Amino acid sequence: MARYDITTVASLWCAVKAAKEIYILPKFGTSELWIKITKAEAKKLISGLDVDETPMYYEMFADTFGTMTNGGTLYLG
Repeated sequence: MARYDITTVASLWCAVKAAKEIYILPKFGTSELWIKITKAEAKKLISGLDVDETPMYYEMFADTFGTMTNGGTLYLG
């Protein structure tokens, strides 16, 4: 299955609009669990991002906002 990294805010908005399912990876201590969210929740989550900001600005050291699969699943985090 092909995966595509989301590296810009513009591509992040496009990915959220195109996604069939969206998951986020909140980190609470050492627990890591993918949580399914709605498109409305995802849009609210990213609504404060400026178009010029990068993943590194938010200390996302993999330099990606997330990954989109060719099946339509978007993983944020």
